[in-house]
Amino acid sequence: MKTIPAPATQAVYHDFLAAPDTYLPIKRMFAAVALDSVLDRRRLEAAIRAVAGAHEILRTCPVTVDGQVLQEIRELPEIDEPLLVTTDWDGSAEAVTDLKTGLENWWAAPRQLAVRPILATSGTGRSYLLCAYNGCSMDGISAHFLLDQIRAHYSGRPFVTAPVQFSDYSAAMTEEGHALAYDDWMRLIDRSASVLPDALAKDRESIPKAWIRVLPFELSPDVTAAVGTLCRTFACTRFEALAVATELYFRRDDDRPASVGVLHGGRRGPRSLEVAGLLRTQVMDVVQMDGSPTAGAAFTAQLGSLRAALRHLARLPVEEVCRRAGLPGGFRFGERRLWEVSIISRFSRFLTGPFGEAAIEPLDAPMRDDWFCENGGPVFSVNFTLGKGALTGGLQYVDPPVDPGTAAAVVAGIQQTVLRVAGDPAASVASAPAFLRLVS
Repeated sequence: MKTIPAPATQAVYHDFLAAPDTYLPIKRMFAAVALDSVLDRRRLEAAIRAVAGAHEILRTCPVTVDGQVLQEIRELPEIDEPLLVTTDWDGSAEAVTDLKTGLENWWAAPRQLAVRPILATSGTGRSYLLCAYNGCSMDGISAHFLLDQIRAHYSGRPFVTAPVQFSDYSAAMTEEGHALAYDDWMRLIDRSASVLPDALAKDRESIPKAWIRVLPFELSPDVTAAVGTLCRTFACTRFEALAVATELYFRRDDDRPASVGVLHGGRRGPRSLEVAGLLRTQVMDVVQMDGSPTAGAAFTAQLGSLRAALRHLARLPVEEVCRRAGLPGGFRFGERRLWEVSIISRFSRFLTGPFGEAAIEPLDAPMRDDWFCENGGPVFSVNFTLGKGALTGGLQYVDPPVDPGTAAAVVAGIQQTVLRVAGDPAASVASAPAFLRLVS
């Protein structure tokens, strides 16, 4: 076992998620698939062993020593937790929900092995594979990459054999990031403003606990086609088209730069797990209108701003910036947040295709409880899932100050912005919907 200082990203999440007063459902992070046949237990365990052995971050456990968060990185023989848990399953979605809630104690504290795979098998020859992810150790967005790698190994087509370990390059990368990007981060932070009007921001700050709700949505065929139009017209990706349209919707009308956080979870390559797990390529972008440009000109300018932020500011994780500047992480009630809107995009590619000889089946097993917890984090988190042709998502929002009707109007406003820019890029951007008009 080796022990090294934890990066600021892990220290922030460990502090928040490991706290006993943090609402438990927030700690639930997982990826799962239902399958039409029974998986080979030994073959699956061998696949999990190969993936866990290849990635140090799956064997990284944060511990606090003298007030400092450290990483304990173990080799597989040093871990006394099971690589795979097996159980029976009656084939119902309700049983899957119970399976997840039965992991509450496991999710509540850091673990030597950051993943807990559970294989549930029914008497009718179906399987359910749940990969629970310990958020005290890693960011849950990596659960999807992990499941994809386990599937690849199980299917005999591993696409990661000898990844570069995070601990091999993180210190040098962080030092370089501070040298190249810290000052630019601080200049951006100093000049940015909230997307919320003052009255709404004050309402939010006065509420120590709130409901954290999620409004699922699916982009209509017209909006999906408009996203394609934006991609062709402005030579951008679907993620960029949706992110820029969302940013334009949350623009301010007083020429002040509005801050937006952007996290793109659709990464691929040998470092996907390491990058997603401990770096979270989350950057700040600002939305600022100079005068009243056309919708096309505003889209072009914002696309350039977004690309520059992802290219440059991603050199230094925002948590490292906050640690050096003495800024709070923004997860606690009363803490200043760098942005009130976060944009996240994921690929749904891992949910399709075979798992070895088994086919993946749809299974909806929602959790039963609502989230009523500490009022921290951004007011809005706009999550897009990029599938083959289909574009879906979910708007996570804080209630109060945002009620369900306002949330529905926000989703509609983002889609209308896509349609407006794609349909008439020569029109003034002022004619496009704006969040501030909705709530002012």
